[in-house]
Amino acid sequence: TIMENIPIHSLRVIFSQLTTAEQTRVARTSKKMRDFCYTNLLTRFDVKDYKKLKKGDPGRIILSLPYRNVTEVNISGCFSKLDWIPRLFEKYPKIESIDLSFTSAHDKLFLSWTQPIKSLAKINISACHDLSSKGLFALARHHPRITDFRMQGVSYVGSDVILLLIKTWPGLRVLNLSECSDVNDYVIKSICSICTGLKELYLVRLAGITSAGFFEVSQLKSLTILEIQAQVTPKLLDDLTKCINLKRLRLFSCTFELDTFEESLMKFGSMKKLAELIITGGSQQQLIEPALAKFRESFPLMSVPKPADVRP
Repeated sequence: TIMENIPIHSLRVIFSQLTTAEQTRVARTSKKMRDFCYTNLLTRFDVKDYKKLKKGDPGRIILSLPYRNVTEVNISGCFSKLDWIPRLFEKYPKIESIDLSFTSAHDKLFLSWTQPIKSLAKINISACHDLSSKGLFALARHHPRITDFRMQGVSYVGSDVILLLIKTWPGLRVLNLSECSDVNDYVIKSICSICTGLKELYLVRLAGITSAGFFEVSQLKSLTILEIQAQVTPKLLDDLTKCINLKRLRLFSCTFELDTFEESLMKFGSMKKLAELIITGGSQQQLIEPALAKFRESFPLMSVPKPADVRP
């Protein structure tokens, strides 16, 4: 047949344009397509691809499908029971990433999820409000190889838990602690001294961080993406220009010293790798916009979106 004459790598490119649900339908057309899809394509399960799961059970669906090489699972926003997660990892031991954000993930899940998953590197528990320090202690103890950890909005977790996670995962490359209210300068200093290979760091809506903490952040030469919300001083802007590998910098709803803002802003133009600079000034936005307009004109190759174009 024609399909048999097309190289596998070409088929992968063609079918990668389809959603997971569409690939699943293709797999039903013949035994050969079923074998091809479940072996070469269907490595990601995304609950968003299955509209019927809004009130259904994703565990029953994913455990019943003949997936063979699942490496990524996204059940973000699904509020059904998650007691099937440990069985998921038993069936697919090569899972590398799982997104549990905005779900009903709770302590019992992590306490029962004791089998170490060697391949698991990414986990997102943002806005999982049923989790406490007990569940996170279990997560750190049983899964020591995490490199991408996101817990935005888990505001009631203490700094002692965050410090334990950092010490357990010194190889972190991505860390999101936005809206974690107990994050302070000491936590930031510990992160910067332990996780020296961090590439992405998100620190938005954190009242406990002062200029001293953000100075520590500026010393992380490995950073490529940084998002912060702070009282921005000329010194902080100067320090951030020393993050020579930054590709994306977002200063979110910050307050600035207007007298020196334009002069400090222009220094970012010398950062050769910086491709996107996003600055939103909250109530000061109209006051800083002339300086931003001048910067856009001076450095047209750098993306500096206007506030209306910035996604929250």
